[in-house]
Amino acid sequence: MGISSPLVDLQHQYDLLQKEYEYEKETYRQQSERTGLRKRVAQGVNAGVVVREAAKAINGGGGGQPFLATAGGKNPDGIQAAIDKAVELIVEQVK
Repeated sequence: MGISSPLVDLQHQYDLLQKEYEYEKETYRQQSERTGLRKRVAQGVNAGVVVREAAKAINGGGGGQPFLATAGGKNPDGIQAAIDKAVELIVEQVK
């Protein structure tokens, strides 16, 4: 039985984290390709802009990156209007 040094333990933890990171990165790539996300971003759709504007319909706010955004608000009655606005903005950005 060998003696484990702190350096060996750190290297092992690093290796495990690296493998986990690569797995997560590949999983995200596969999911984004399945949903057509990369295609929409390449076409100019910016999720941050879409969400920020659509959230106004629910008396809220939001934002994020071109490929991922979130929002919240205080008016659930405005959800359909927010969805309609998001669709309108996406159609405008794709043209």
